[in-house]
Amino acid sequence: MADLPKAIFKYVSPDRIDILKNLQIRFTQPSCFNDPFEAQFCIDGFEDEALIAENVETLVRRRYREYVLHQRLSGEQAIPYDKFSEIPAARHHQIMRELRKDPRPFRERAAERVQKFWDDIGILSLTELENDLLMWAHYANSHEGMLIEFNPKHPFFPRPQGAAEVDFGILVKVTYSEERARHRIGDIPDPSDFCIKSEDWRKEKEWRVFRLLNQSNNTVTKGNETVYLFDLPPESMKRVVMGYRMEGKKRQELKDIVCANPA
Repeated sequence: MADLPKAIFKYVSPDRIDILKNLQIRFTQPSCFNDPFEAQFCIDGFEDEALIAENVETLVRRRYREYVLHQRLSGEQAIPYDKFSEIPAARHHQIMRELRKDPRPFRERAAERVQKFWDDIGILSLTELENDLLMWAHYANSHEGMLIEFNPKHPFFPRPQGAAEVDFGILVKVTYSEERARHRIGDIPDPSDFCIKSEDWRKEKEWRVFRLLNQSNNTVTKGNETVYLFDLPPESMKRVVMGYRMEGKKRQELKDIVCANPA
């Protein structure tokens, strides 16, 4: 298990002064990440027809159970399973013919479904780096934003209970790899898959915190996107550093917010 960093930081744009003003911070769905390759898993097993057939049958049986329950609730007679499965079986044969020709679209759709499946998880991204010029430029709007230092030992980041290194709420260190996480058809990924990033991002020395989005304290709708916000204890923050190019009005607003907060 990785030792906690001595300090942990987040670079944010000047508009994110609202983090300090409202004492709420966003946990982001994996599908909203900037890196289009992140959280895109490699799905194997499309060459294994027996495995595909097994997963199709599992899906059909689950749908049949739902169908039978619906029929009973409506007082109607359910048809036998063999009859119910005829249409899915015909569709399955068609899919297999398409799959043999070109499995790539199937892999892509499977990866997208897995990613959406995990969109009930929110991720807060942090870093060990306090004064990184590239991160100031990229995440703090070319030095117009700010850097927030958090206390990694604050209860906002509880230590894991038991042997699990990856769990909800705890600080988890990101690992970097030249290969994406791989799963076979029917596997259910684990949150640790979202702690693997491309080697290209290694210099960011990132840590992450996971939360269930249905436990958020507030939501904001921006276009077609839902932003999930969690209450942020003021004691969890140790310091705020203004960017070199932060405009005077924002500087004064930030000073007033910090001074008005007794923590």
